[in-house]
This record gives sequence, C-alpha cells and structure tokens, in this order.
Amino acid sequence: MEAWKIEAAKESQEYDQRLLAHLTLTFAGLAQCRAAWQHQLEGWAVIKSEYLEELREEVRSEARAEGKAEGRMETLRQAILRLGRQRFDKVAGRKQKAQLNEMTDVPRLERILDRVLDATSWDELLATP
Repeated sequence: MEAWKIEAAKESQEYDQRLLAHLTLTFAGLAQCRAAWQHQLEGWAVIKSEYLEELREEVRSEARAEGKAEGRMETLRQAILRLGRQRFDKVAGRKQKAQLNEMTDVPRLERILDRVLDATSWDELLATP
C-alpha cells in the first residue's frame, strides 16, 4: 500500500491522484479489502462517483426490502404456528415446520393464516394453495 501511495503521488494532477484513489477503493471493495485501503487512503481526496453512489444506494435499498420481506415471512410463520397450536391442540410436527419454513410466498402464507380457524388439521392447513 505504501508503494502504491508513492507511485500515485507522482501523478502531477490532483484529479489523477483522486481518480487513482477512487479506482483503487473500487477494486479493493471487489477484493474484499476495502477497509484496509480506505484507512491507508485517509487524507486523499477521493472522487465520488454518482453512478457508484446510486448503485450502492440501490443495493442498500434492495437489502432493506429483502430484510423486510424476510421479517414479514418469519412473522407470518410464527403466527401460523402459534394459532395452529391453539386451533389443533398440538404443535406442528417437524415435517410440518420444515414445510412451513420452505414457503417464501408471502401471499400464500397470508392465505394459510386466514384459514387457520377453518382448517381441521395441520396437513389441511399447509395444503392451502
């Protein structure tokens, strides 16, 4: 890293130095060593790329949406297990829990939850399309 800094500092234009630092951080991120490089490049005026900033925000946004969907699925599964235990007077078996945990379709999980009071068994409940 020190050798890189010495070579990059030889660039006469500040813009070129900033561009090199920016590109280096981009590749360091791909190589999963961005934190170390970022620490070494403190004080370098790194160019901010609008495109990369937008891309980062898009990835963050997608991750948040994915996290919300995962949380929603888990909440629905827990509600189905709790209400099913009360409705059928027994907990779901291992097979039934595994079947429920494999379901990733939120609308289907919602339909199953809506049917808890009408179903007569765990198997019937989990067969809800």
